[in-house]
Amino acid sequence: SGIFNVAYNNGTGNGIDRTLSVYDSKGARVFYKTYSVNVPFGNMQVDLSNKGKGIYNILLNDSRGNFLSGGLVEIL
Repeated sequence: SGIFNVAYNNGTGNGIDRTLSVYDSKGARVFYKTYSVNVPFGNMQVDLSNKGKGIYNILLNDSRGNFLSGGLVEIL
């Protein structure tokens, strides 16, 4: 459906901001949002339901822009 959650262990769970960027196969950013994560493995919901089918690259950074994690998601 294009709606999914991303979870990342932020350790203590103390209100740490995370930025989530999603890029399409051409490298264009199609989603960007800042989340305040208050618990370990707090969910960050992403809605790409208005985007086309394909494989998207997900990048998670901390509030200073430091890379934390990344991965791919396929929208069918």
